[in-house]
Amino acid sequence: MNQEEKQNENKEPEVKDNVEEFCMKALSAEEQKKIMLQISEEESFNLKNIQQREDDAVFIEDEPDKALAKLLTINQQNFQERQAYARHLSELIILVGDDAQQQLTQIINQLISDSDEIKKILIHQLNLLIDHLDVSIIKQHLLPASMQLIKYHNFDIQSDVQKQISRIAQKLTNEEINELILNDLILMAHDESNEENKMVALQFFGSYAHIANQQFLESFISIEFINAGEDISVRVRKESLQQLPHIAKSVRPEFFVTKLLPYYLQKSEDKSSWHIRKACVEIIVKLAQVAPKQVRQNELSNKMVDFLKDSNKWVKASAFSLLGLFIHTLQDCNQKNEQLLNEYCRSINKDVCEYFSSDQEIYDACAATFHYVVEIYGQEKWPNLLKLLQNLVKNKGVRKMLAENLYVIAKSCGPRYAEKDLVIILDSFLKDLNDEVKYAAAQHLWEFIKIFDEEKRDNLLDVVLIIQRDQKKWRIRHLIAKQIKHLVPLYSVDNIFQIIVPITLKLCNDIVAVVRKQAAKEMHSILQSLNTEDETSQIYYQCLIENIKAYGISHRFNQRQAFAYMCSKLITLKEFESTFLEQFLSLSLDPVKNVRITVALIVQKRFKQGHLKDNQKILQMIENLKSHKDREVLKILD
Repeated sequence: MNQEEKQNENKEPEVKDNVEEFCMKALSAEEQKKIMLQISEEESFNLKNIQQREDDAVFIEDEPDKALAKLLTINQQNFQERQAYARHLSELIILVGDDAQQQLTQIINQLISDSDEIKKILIHQLNLLIDHLDVSIIKQHLLPASMQLIKYHNFDIQSDVQKQISRIAQKLTNEEINELILNDLILMAHDESNEENKMVALQFFGSYAHIANQQFLESFISIEFINAGEDISVRVRKESLQQLPHIAKSVRPEFFVTKLLPYYLQKSEDKSSWHIRKACVEIIVKLAQVAPKQVRQNELSNKMVDFLKDSNKWVKASAFSLLGLFIHTLQDCNQKNEQLLNEYCRSINKDVCEYFSSDQEIYDACAATFHYVVEIYGQEKWPNLLKLLQNLVKNKGVRKMLAENLYVIAKSCGPRYAEKDLVIILDSFLKDLNDEVKYAAAQHLWEFIKIFDEEKRDNLLDVVLIIQRDQKKWRIRHLIAKQIKHLVPLYSVDNIFQIIVPITLKLCNDIVAVVRKQAAKEMHSILQSLNTEDETSQIYYQCLIENIKAYGISHRFNQRQAFAYMCSKLITLKEFESTFLEQFLSLSLDPVKNVRITVALIVQKRFKQGHLKDNQKILQMIENLKSHKDREVLKILD
C-alpha cells in the first residue's frame, strides 16, 4: 500500500452507508441510467394539473368556533367545500368538542340530504366517529342518521351503512338493539316491494350474528335466512346463502346439522339457477371451517365432488378454484375423499382450464394451495401430486409462489421424496432468471435443509456457499446472513468452521451495509456453537476469537464497524469483558465518525441498561464518545 492509500484509508468517509448507494456501485453505467430515468418518470408530475389542484384546494378552519360555524352551514357552501369538510368531519367534531357533538344531528342531516358521493364520505366518517364518541352521543345522533341512510334508495350506500349499524349494535344492550335497530330491519327483511331492502337486512343479520343472543339467532334470525332462500328474487336467495357462514359460526353444532345443513344441501341442488349453485360453492370452504368434523368428512366432501362435476362451467370453475382450500379443512378428518384428490391432481388439465377465462386463474389457485394439499395427503399420495407439481413449476406465473412454500411441501412429503424430487426443483428456483423467484426460494432455505439427515445436509450446504457468491444479488446475501443462526445447529463443528465461518466472514465484508451488519451480529451464534469441551471445538473457538478481534484493529473502517456490531451480541457471553471489551473501548476513539456513531448506538441500546452499565470502561467509552463533540453521537447518548 503506498503512502497516499495509507492516508486515505482512515479518512472519514461521507455518510453513504446505505443499501441503495452500495447497490448502485455494483451496477453498470447503462443500468444506473435506466434506473435514474425510471425514478425520474415515477417522481414527475403533470404541470397541466397544477392549476386544477389549486382551484380544488379548500382551507379547513382549525379554530373551534369558526370550524363549528362552517359545519352548521355546510349546505350553503360550494361542492368542493362541502366535500372537504365532509372528509374532515370526524377530526373537526373531535376538535370542537361538546358544542359540535350536541349539534351533530343538525350537521349530519345536511350531509344526508346532499349527493350520493357526500353520503359515502359521511358513512366513512361515521365509522371513525363510532370509535371516539360516547355511546350516549352515538345513540342520540349517529344511530338515527344511520337508520335513515339504510333506507335510502342506493344499494351501495345501504350496504355500507349497515356495517356501521352493526358496529354500533356492539355498544348497545339487547333491549336497545331491539327498539332502535331490529324493528326497522325486520320490516325491511319483509319488504316485498324492494328486494334491495331484503338484501341489506340479510347483510345486517349476518354482521350482527356474532353478538346476537343464541336463542334469538336460532329461533328467529336463522329462520329468516331459510325463508329468504325461497324468495322469488335470485339476488335475495344468493344473499341469504352468502351470509349463511356468519350464522353457522355462531349457532350450536346440533342446530347447524339439523337446520342449516339441510337448507344448504337443498339450495346446492337448485336446478333452476346456476347462480344459486355457484353461491353454494363460494361459501363451502367457510362452512367447512365451522362445520362438525363428520359433516366435513361426509356431506360437504360429497357435495364438493358434485360441484366439480356440475353441468354449468361457472359452477365447476368456482369449485376447482376453491378445491385446495376445501381439502385443507379436512386436516383433522380420519378419512379423506379420494375423489377430491383425483380432481385436484387434474386441476390444470386442458379440459378444466376451459372453464376459466384465463388458464392462469386455475394455475394461481392450484399453486397457492398445493402445500396445503400435500399437508393433508402427505407421503402416501405424493406420487399422485408430483406430476401436478412438475407441471406447475413450468408456469412462470406461479414459480415464486411455489418457491415460497417449497420447504412446507418438503416437510409434508418427507426426506425421501424431498431428496428425490424436490432438490432439483429447488435448484431450478435458485437459478431462475427472475430475482423474485430466487429470493423466495432462499427465504426458507434452512427449513428445507433441516428435514434431511446429516449426510444430505452436508451436501446442501454447498447450495448456501454458491448462492451467496453473486455480488449483484445483495438481498440473497442478506437472507443467507439472517439464516446463519438457524444453519449453525444443523451442522457439525467441522462444517461450521470450514464452511459457515468463511461464508459469515465474507458477508461481514460485504459491499452492502445491511448485509455486513446482519452477518456481524450472527457471529455470536457461531461462537457459542464452537464453545464446547471437545478439543477440536476449542481450537476452532480460539481461532474464531482471534479472527473477530482482528476486525477490531483492522485498518479498514467498515471492518471496525462490523466488530462493533459483533460486540452488540457478544456482550451476552461471559468471556466478553476479558476477551473483547478492551478492543470495543478503543472504538470510542476511532478516527472515523461512522464507526463512532455505530458504537454510540450500541452503547445506548445494549450497554447502558445491561449488566455492564456501571462498568468503568463503559463509562469511559461514553466520555470518549462525547469528547469528539459529534452532534449525532451526542444526540444518541443524551
